[in-house]
Amino acid sequence: VGLVNLAEYGVIIWIVVTGVRLIRRRGEYAVGGALLLGLAAIPFVFWVFDLKKDQELIEARRVEIASWPREKLDPDNLPDAIRVGGNYSATTAKKLAGLGFFNDAYGEGERGEWYRYSYTGAPGCPRTEKAGYSTPDFWKTSTPCVTAERMVATKSADANVVLYLNRSGPGAKVPKGDGIKIINSLELRSGNALIAYVDEARFWRVYTPPLWLFGKPMRYGYRLPGPEVPDPVTFVARAIGRGP
Repeated sequence: VGLVNLAEYGVIIWIVVTGVRLIRRRGEYAVGGALLLGLAAIPFVFWVFDLKKDQELIEARRVEIASWPREKLDPDNLPDAIRVGGNYSATTAKKLAGLGFFNDAYGEGERGEWYRYSYTGAPGCPRTEKAGYSTPDFWKTSTPCVTAERMVATKSADANVVLYLNRSGPGAKVPKGDGIKIINSLELRSGNALIAYVDEARFWRVYTPPLWLFGKPMRYGYRLPGPEVPDPVTFVARAIGRGP
C-alpha cells in the first residue's frame, strides 16, 4: 500500500512540475500547463469534499444525540424495579440489585432465561454492587444480601425503567448508509422517555493528509468525539443521581 501511495503522489508531483514548466514557456504551452495543474488538483478537490462531508457527519451525530429529549428520575422516589436488556444481562442486574436503588432488578441469563434479583437489606449488607457476588454461577444463586429467582416467563420481567446494554436500545439504531457503526452503548429509559445515553461510535474517515489507493481516497476507523462508555452500574448510578 505504501508503495502505491508513493507512486500516486509521484505522478501528481510529476504532473505539477510539468504543468509549471509549460506555463513558464508561455504561449500555447501555457494552456496545456494550466490543464495539467487542473488535472493534478482534481484528487485534492474530491478529498476536500469528502473531508467536509465527514466533518458534517460528526457534527450531525453530536447534534442529534444532544437534541434527544431527556427526563430525570427523582433519586429519592425511584421506581420499584429495573430491567436490564441485552444478552447476558443477568450479571449486571444482580449488581444493580446489590446497590439497593431498586427493589427488584431483572436480567437475562446465558441461555435466554430471566431472573429477578431483590436486595434483602439484611443486617450487615452493604449497598454495593459486590453485595450480589457469589460463585460459581454468579447470576443463578442467592446471597444473604441479594436473592435470585428464575422467572417462569419473560413477560414476568416487567419494569418501567430499562437499562439497554451493548447496542440493544433504540438510540443505537443508526440508519444504514451514514457510515457510522456503534461499537458499544448504554441507554437508560423510563417508558418511552430517555433518561441517559452514551455510546462509542466509529466510522471510516478519510486520511489527513490525503492518501489514495488506485485513485480512491483511503479511510481509517475514527472514533467520534464523546465521553467514554462507563461500566453499566456506574452509568445507572450517575443517571439517577446516586453516583460520582
